[in-house]
Amino acid sequence: MYHCKRLAGFTLIELLVVMAIMAVSLSIVLPLTMQQIDGARYRAERARTLIFLSQYQSLSYFRAEPITIAVSGKTIVADYNDTSTSMTLEYISFTEQSFAFSPSLFTETIELNAYINQQPWRLVVADEATEWLNTN
Repeated sequence: MYHCKRLAGFTLIELLVVMAIMAVSLSIVLPLTMQQIDGARYRAERARTLIFLSQYQSLSYFRAEPITIAVSGKTIVADYNDTSTSMTLEYISFTEQSFAFSPSLFTETIELNAYINQQPWRLVVADEATEWLNTN
């Protein structure tokens, strides 16, 4: 009489059950993770846009000369003193508008309409605060 020793290890059924549990877990977690990543990219681009505009608002004040800003589609262009600087955006799309930062300390409030991921947003540029507002 021969006794068969069972080798230590997992059966095929046990491995398939574990793989099925992992697949279900990934199908739940992966879309949420991708939404978080996309949201972080949108926030970073909104912050870059604010920094770009604040930089040229300050430059207008310190150089005592007006700076014209034009936004159209995925591009923001700053024109001053025969110099043009542009910033290309990946996720934000503006409606075509232009305005100027004046060298005075106080400027008028400027509202720019934009779309981020097909959602309407408004960028409000004021003296003390420049902020994004979701218009949903």
